Order: sequence, then C-alpha cells, then structure tokens
Amino acid sequence: MISVSASANNKEDKLSIQFYILAAYFILLILVGLYAKTKTKSSTDFILAGRNLGLLLCTATMLGEWLGAMSTIGTTERAYAVGFSPLWYNFATGTGMFIFAFTLASVYRKKKVHTVAEMIESVYNKTTRLYSAFAFIIAYIILAYVQVQGAGSLIASTMNVPICWGIVIAGIVITIYITLGGLWSISITNLMHTILLYTMIIVVFITGYIKIGGYNGLFQLLTATKGVAVAKSYFSPFGIGFPQVFSWLIGGIMGVFASQASIQPVFAAKDWQTAKRSSIFTALLIIPIGFLMSTIGMIAASGKFGVPPTAKQALPN
Repeated sequence: MISVSASANNKEDKLSIQFYILAAYFILLILVGLYAKTKTKSSTDFILAGRNLGLLLCTATMLGEWLGAMSTIGTTERAYAVGFSPLWYNFATGTGMFIFAFTLASVYRKKKVHTVAEMIESVYNKTTRLYSAFAFIIAYIILAYVQVQGAGSLIASTMNVPICWGIVIAGIVITIYITLGGLWSISITNLMHTILLYTMIIVVFITGYIKIGGYNGLFQLLTATKGVAVAKSYFSPFGIGFPQVFSWLIGGIMGVFASQASIQPVFAAKDWQTAKRSSIFTALLIIPIGFLMSTIGMIAASGKFGVPPTAKQALPN
C-alpha cells in the first residue's frame, strides 16, 4: 500500500515538474512574440521579417517549418508500425532542399515578392494566382491540423491531459506568438524549437540505443515480440513497400519547390546567397532526422520501455 502511494506521489511530482517546464516555455514563446512585435513596423516586416533574415535565422525558419509533426512524431508513429521505411520521408525532403538550393533558391529570392501565389502571378496571370492561393489555403488548413495535433499529442502526454485539451493549448499559444510578431516571431521561436528538438532527439536516441543493446539487441527484442519475418521487415528500408517509398520520394522532392515552408524563408533572406546557403544547411540537418526518428519508433515497438497508449504517442512516451 505504501509502495503504491509512493509510486503515485512520484508520478504526480513528475507531472508537476513537466507542467511547470511547459508553462515556462509557453510564457517564453509569448515573450518572444512581444519582442518580435517591436521589430514589426510594416506588412513586409510581419510577413517577411523585413527581408532581413541572416543565415542562422533563415536556416532555423526553414528547418522549423519542415521538422514539424509529420517529420518527427509522424515518422516515429509509422516506424513503430513498419520499421525503418519512414526515414525516406525526411530523406526526400532533404534531397529536395539540396536540389532547390542549387536551382531556384536564388531565383525565388531575386523575385522580391511576398508569397508563392504572388510569384505565380508574376509568371502567369492573376487568375492563376487566385487558383493557387485557394489550393494553398486548403493544403495549409490540413497541414495546420496535423501540426497542432502533433503538438497537442506531446502536451497531452507530458501534462497528462486529454489530447483535445493539448490541441487547444497548443493552438492558443501558437496563435498568440505568431499574431504578435509574424515571421520575426516564427524565426526566433523556430531557432528555439530546433535547438530543443535536436537535443531531445539525440538524447532519446542515445539513451534508447544504449539501453536496448544497440541494433543487435533491438533486432533480438523485435524477433522475440513480433517474430523473425516482421523483425527483418522492420530493418529493411523498403519494408513498407517500394510504391510507398517511391511516392514519398516524388512527393517530398517535388513538394519543396512549391511549399510555402521552404519558399517563405527564402523570400525573407537578406540576399540570394543567404537563401542558397540556408537551403543547403537545412537539407544537411533534415536527412539524419529520418534515421534517428525511425530508430526511436522501432525501439518503442520493441516493448522495452512499455507500450504507448497509441502509436502516435510512441515518441512522447
């Protein structure tokens, strides 16, 4: 009885610490938004940070946009179910960014426009701009849903609240700091996010890798829990099937050239050289994430550290 009570108290203490850490981080994000507001004097400042992003902030902005819920929690979720295969999602994005860096990054920056739709109008006409803007609205409503749901899942797991409340909290905080400072807010907070994200991913990967006994230990555990055939498919980069991998490659590479996530920071770079270099650094930093997240998902699937409530919470747990 005493043991159960002590365990419950330890869990409550852990949740209390996590709550205060998250609350402090949310307050910091809003303070960043207030600071960014002082740098925002015009619509160009709000949308493009005054076209004055240096290499660090431009790279962080691109990286933060691409390393959202789908590239992190989503990759881990899929790896939990199918193994290494989801690493291709991030590999495709990174490859696309490399190609983008050496082809259109400088061209886009020299256009001196504010949005992708505006750039399309400069090449075609106003009607095409309207159609493209409508398509972007639909795409980014879906993307925003996925991103906020991913943040909500992390908050729900960390603070022990229902996922719907996690989504509401994430949505409110994100809306506040973006509304306050626009792209300046996004660039600064993305720098914070990426530093924390990479630190967390590397720590989790190393800890899990050591405790599970490396890839040999992971394979043995997966064999014991899922069988030899499934374990072998988990370790195959094409375990999910070549058609799915091919679709990720085509979609990821081609998507870079039309995605606001990669193009908006290019528009905001202080010059075309910064736009090109930021794209290269972003590519170099994205590709390894697929490998790390897939490994973490497989470690979660082994059952070594317990079973998450859902595959979506493989990383948060």
